[in-house]
Amino acid sequence: MGCYKLHNYTILSIAHTSNTARSREGKNDAGLYKYKYNGKEYQDELGLNFYDYGFRNYDPALGRFLNLDPASENYKSWSPYVYGADNPLRFIDIAGLGPGDRIKKAESFIGTKYSQLPSLNCGTELRTGNSAAAFEYIDCSELVCRTLAADGVTDNVRQMSTRELVNFLSDEDKFIRSKDEPQPGDVFLWRSNGSGHTGIVERIDEDGTIHTIEAYGTNEGTIRHQRKLSDFEKKGSAWKGFFRPINETKDGKFDKKNDQTESKEKKKSTIKVTFDDGKKKTTTTKTVNPNEINSWDDFLREVNRWMNW
Repeated sequence: MGCYKLHNYTILSIAHTSNTARSREGKNDAGLYKYKYNGKEYQDELGLNFYDYGFRNYDPALGRFLNLDPASENYKSWSPYVYGADNPLRFIDIAGLGPGDRIKKAESFIGTKYSQLPSLNCGTELRTGNSAAAFEYIDCSELVCRTLAADGVTDNVRQMSTRELVNFLSDEDKFIRSKDEPQPGDVFLWRSNGSGHTGIVERIDEDGTIHTIEAYGTNEGTIRHQRKLSDFEKKGSAWKGFFRPINETKDGKFDKKNDQTESKEKKKSTIKVTFDDGKKKTTTTKTVNPNEINSWDDFLREVNRWMNW
């Protein structure tokens, strides 16, 4: 596999045959490893040479998808063919649909301690606030509520139990429910006899293994977990299903915040320059905004001006 970068963002993945692509057993072409670019299966049957993204096919020779995104109505300001919010260095298009921000937000809680004790994790501030104390402990429904808010599914962090989440997610005008067809980014939920559990689906393997992110318990905290569909179905009437918004929000919301933070940090950058002409050393320190220095020549002109050379 060779990767070529064109302009600023476009990445083409051009397939070619090499010994490194062969299986460990040294099989012929039929034994080549099929999961390549972005971990997607390479389809070379009938000379198609596409990558199978589940809901779309990607042509590495053209560097574009050949099918409309089935969720394109939700991304009118981009393009019905756009890949990864036009930022393929940051995003892998999940199954060709892409509610990636829910997964990223859920991932940010991995390692957070679990509690339902009133003194540690109850009340509006501790369950919806942004203080250090509010983020020290979390339970399963709080993780989902914070994830939905971060993805823009709700306007703010709501304080909902699994019982209240059942009612909220059962709104057929806002959410799609499936009991046996999970997708990445889905909320899974079961509830019965005063107790329940919920979390976020991260991915689904070829063998049907469902990988999730969830606040699991006092001993484990927030972890990655995996189950088979049968494990959910064993819950019987308690199993409520997998839920996803009918209208997805755009991915990349967290990157914008990171870009703003990075920009502020850049404004505080300090450059130290030392000039040595063999007789004496002259040193000066300046605070600059690197965004304002567009080339090496601009930088040298700035240095000359600082040093009065």
